[in-house]
Amino acid sequence: MLEQFRKDPAAKSLSYFAAAENVAIDERTIDQLMGAAMEANGNARICLHQSAEDGFHQMLIIEWRGRSFPAHRHPAKSEGYHLIRGRMDLILYAEDGTERRRYGLGPECPIARVGPGTFHALEVISPYAVYLESKPGPFVRDTDKVMAPWLDRT
Repeated sequence: MLEQFRKDPAAKSLSYFAAAENVAIDERTIDQLMGAAMEANGNARICLHQSAEDGFHQMLIIEWRGRSFPAHRHPAKSEGYHLIRGRMDLILYAEDGTERRRYGLGPECPIARVGPGTFHALEVISPYAVYLESKPGPFVRDTDKVMAPWLDRT
């Protein structure tokens, strides 16, 4: 089913874009992406949108424990998460880096939303997590995310 998607050669991790406006992801597609992520030894995503310029972004993401994206915020955009497999925590931070709230996402609580300007991070608790992330587009690499200033990036 990965035939519905085209590989993004410019992405930092294994990524695919939808080849058409109408696509569907079934369990077999998730399993294929999982296999590709294992082979690449990293996180992987399928974008249900066709390009970074699209106005609405939905991404099926496979993320491994210990390989989560660091704390950041989106100044003008909200984003939603819908957990499909595994367990993960959504952590919200205050401006100074103190943890404000932690949502445990799993079968009993699979959906969460983060408002614009909120520092947040995901922490995969199970060996891996599969989730759908949704947010407004387009994606502008230089302005869409602000890394948390308290992170040590040396």
